[in-house]
Amino acid sequence: MSDYELLDVEIFFDQRRGENRARPLPGQKYPPSLVVECEKSFRESNPIGSRFRLRVKQKKKKSDDCRVHLYSYYRWHVEQLD
Repeated sequence: MSDYELLDVEIFFDQRRGENRARPLPGQKYPPSLVVECEKSFRESNPIGSRFRLRVKQKKKKSDDCRVHLYSYYRWHVEQLD
């Protein structure tokens, strides 16, 4: 768990994927252009614009382009910020 850090995120609608996703809020270590991999039911059950604090770590995709994204374990506590 030492690889994980607290990050404030918001739920947004990703038009490319057609679903709600999570991204970092501006002004933090990670830019809002990154997405946070987290539980789908969590993303779908909260309205767009909702803000939360998650434990995340940086992770590389297993595809050839090695894109970086953030990961949060789905069973961890989520703190609502709004």
